[in-house]
Formats: sequence, C-alpha cells, structure tokens
Amino acid sequence: MSKTRRLAYLALILAAFIWGVAPIVIKHTLNFISPVNFLFYRFLFASMIIAIPLYFRIKKIKPSKKEWLDYAFLGFLCTPFNLLLLFFGIAKTTAIDASLISITAPFLVAIGGAMFLKENVTKIEKIGILIAVFGTLITIAQPLFENIGNIGGQIGGNLLVFLGTLVWVAFTLLAKKKKNLDPFILSSFSFLVGLIVF
Repeated sequence: MSKTRRLAYLALILAAFIWGVAPIVIKHTLNFISPVNFLFYRFLFASMIIAIPLYFRIKKIKPSKKEWLDYAFLGFLCTPFNLLLLFFGIAKTTAIDASLISITAPFLVAIGGAMFLKENVTKIEKIGILIAVFGTLITIAQPLFENIGNIGGQIGGNLLVFLGTLVWVAFTLLAKKKKNLDPFILSSFSFLVGLIVF
C-alpha cells in the first residue's frame, strides 16, 4: 500500500471519528435550539472567520463562471442539504444510531469511487465494505426489532441520517472528480451558501 493511500485512510478514519462523535453533541444541542437556528449560527460564525482569507484567495485564483457554478452546487450539497437531513434525522433518532450510520461515509465513498471513478478496491477492502453496509442496514431497521413507542419516527430519523450521509458521499465524489476546483474556496463557499439558505 502506498504512502498516499495510507494517509488517505488515516484522514478518512479521522473524519469518521469526528462524525461519529458529532451526533452526540448535536443531539444534546437540539434540546435547546432548533436545527435551522443551529445551522444558521454555525454558518454565520464560520462565514465571518473565512471572509477575509476567502477574498484574497478568490482575488488570486480568479475562478471562471463555470467554476462559480460548480462551487455553488457543490457548496449546497456539502453543507446545507447534507446537514439539514442530518440534523432533522438526529432530532428523530438516537445519537448512537446516528453515529453508527454516519461513520459509514468512508466505506460508501470507496464504493462510489470504485463504481464511478474506476478506483481500485482490494479484496479485503470489499469484505470490510460489505460488513459495514450490512451493519448500517441493520442499524436503520433496528427499531423494528425493539419494543419502543415511536418506531416510525426513529426509522424515519435513521433514514434521514442515511440520506444525509449519501449526500455527503455524492459531494465527495463530485469534488474529487472536479480537480480544477480550489479546496479552500469550495469549503468556504459551502459556509456562505449555507448562510444564504438558512
């Protein structure tokens, strides 16, 4: 395995860890504030922090009209659409279920990379992906096997979290395909789009 591939795996593991912890924090926070208000203030503060560096970055790179459209579309997928599904899903399900579902993103990215970007996936990786996907399906349907009062709501929340994860995967694959886009502008633009949406 190459050094670049090992670093990529480490980055994905770190991202999975962060997203695994995030639902617990989000679930607690949603007891005091609505998902829309939470996201608005999140994007507001983030936009204030990146505004000046973003201005100088844009001035240096000078994106084309086509690239601006790509930044807007991917920015919408990256945060507003993805996080709206995630937050409303977490509000309906448990933090544990949301964590287990959301950390499957790296595995789904690997599947998408193999299918759409023709990336190589080893036999061991395929086995790991199959196990992760199977576990995710069990987690989504878990409320059906338990004696809980709000089965429909919890399954709905699990599905929203999973849809949010799929949106994130789609963003990751599209961003990887469009190698001409600047990562800093793309990340920053997602905050600005989120601020406008919310």
